[in-house]
Amino acid sequence: MDKFSLERYTDSEAGRQLLRLLMCDDVYTGMILDSEKFCEIVPEARDMVGFDQYNLHHPYNAWIHTAHCVACVAPDPILRLAMLMHDIGKPSTFYFTEDAVGHFNRHEAKGEKITRERLSDLCFTEETIETIAFLVRNHDKGIPETELGRWLSEAGEERLRLLLDVKEADARSHGAKYKKLQIARVMTLRRILNES
Repeated sequence: MDKFSLERYTDSEAGRQLLRLLMCDDVYTGMILDSEKFCEIVPEARDMVGFDQYNLHHPYNAWIHTAHCVACVAPDPILRLAMLMHDIGKPSTFYFTEDAVGHFNRHEAKGEKITRERLSDLCFTEETIETIAFLVRNHDKGIPETELGRWLSEAGEERLRLLLDVKEADARSHGAKYKKLQIARVMTLRRILNES
């Protein structure tokens, strides 16, 4: 992306550098081999690097999961930023159940708060911040087929389609059983949305 198009999203050089990192051709390898570049710009991401989730639905540590998710979406700044930030609240909300399974109490709400603060510090536009905060807040919420119309009405078609992209990318980096079920749900919702 050229400088002019990056300025559409942020006024800061650090924000534009983050977008350049996220928009590179092999973003997965870049995130895995040089996580420190990302963590210098988004310090909260440092806690995700090597963070074991202790959950069968999450076969990767939080940073590798995030890198998979970023690489799974189209090279769009909004989608890539949303995937970078979608689980940023996990380390600070982590706890074990009695059977030693890892869980994350309201990580979406914590992630939304961190996302708003960090993107604001990086001088992202209000529209960009609001869209990414919406995606982070809702990435784990179920959308029943019967409520798709309500979601469409409240979020708008563009944001709803972005959310479905986020949900699919997130599912693709989960355990096999969860992955199949969640991807099928997203595909069904897309089909209904396309037919409406």
